Amino acid sequence: MSRKPRIFIKDYWYHICSRGQRKQPLFFSPEDRIKYLQLLDEEVLRLGARLGAYCLMTNHLHLLIQQGEEPLSKLYQKVHVNYAKYFNRKRSTTGHVFQGPPICRIILNEKYLNSVIRYIHQNPVKAGISSVESEYKWSSSSYYSGKKAEFLPLKSLIIPAGYLSEKNICLEYEKSIQENQGFFGTNDEWLNIQKRSPGRGGVVTLDRRNRMSMQKIAENTCFGTGFSVEEIKSRSRSRNVSKIRHRAMALMIKEGYGFTETAKFFNRTYRIAVKSWEEFNAKNKS
Repeated sequence: MSRKPRIFIKDYWYHICSRGQRKQPLFFSPEDRIKYLQLLDEEVLRLGARLGAYCLMTNHLHLLIQQGEEPLSKLYQKVHVNYAKYFNRKRSTTGHVFQGPPICRIILNEKYLNSVIRYIHQNPVKAGISSVESEYKWSSSSYYSGKKAEFLPLKSLIIPAGYLSEKNICLEYEKSIQENQGFFGTNDEWLNIQKRSPGRGGVVTLDRRNRMSMQKIAENTCFGTGFSVEEIKSRSRSRNVSKIRHRAMALMIKEGYGFTETAKFFNRTYRIAVKSWEEFNAKNKS
C-alpha cells in the first residue's frame, strides 16, 4: 500500500519515526543522545508544540509530538539539520545522518494515542536491551512511571490527556504499521480528516468541492439583521455593520476560505481578516 499523504493540523498528536542513514547508528554515546534531546526540547518549546513520548534507540528514534502553531515538518527538519551538523563535526565526517524524512503518522483518537505511547516505550524491551520499559533511560517511560530524569529534564514533555496505562497493544495499531498507513484511527476518521489541509495561520481549510460559497455565507450572516450583503461589503464603519462583517469573514475562514480571498471579498486587508478570525476563536473558546 502506498503511503498516505502527510497532513499537519494544529493540536493533533503525531507518531514520528526516523532512522540513521543506511541503518547506521544515530547515537554513539550518552552525550549524543543528550544533545539530540536538548535540540528537540528547545525546538518543541519554540514552536509551541508538546512532546508526549520519546525513545532513542541506537540507529532509530520514536517521538510523539502534538503540533503547535507551525507544521511539524519545520520542527523535525530544524532538529535533524542541527543534530547532523553536531554529529558530523564531532566525528569529522560529512554527508547525511538521517535516512530521508521521518515516517510521520497522525493519531485520530485516544485509543490509538495510548497504543502509540505503549509501542514507543516497548521498543527497548522488544529489542532485548532492557527487561523493563522504565529501566531504559533514553525513553520517556521512566517519566510516565513517576521517576525523575537522571540526565536531562525536558520542559516540553507532558503526559497527554486521555492516557491510560494499559498493557496491551491493540491489533489495529499493528495493522496500521504493517499496511504503512499515514494515520492511526479508523478509516472513517481518516476520510474525514483527508478533507482538511493546513491553511495559513494554523487555520484548517476544508475540501473546496464541498464548502458553501462566500456569497451564501454572507447572505446567511445578514439574514434577520436588517442589513444586506452590499452594506457589509461597503466601506461603512457603522459598529453594527462591522460586527456582522467580522462574523461573516470568520465564518468564511471557518468554512475553509483563506485570509486573502476572504479579505478580497469584502475589499478589506489581510490583517482585518486575521483579526476577525482571532476574535471569533477567542469568543468561542471563552
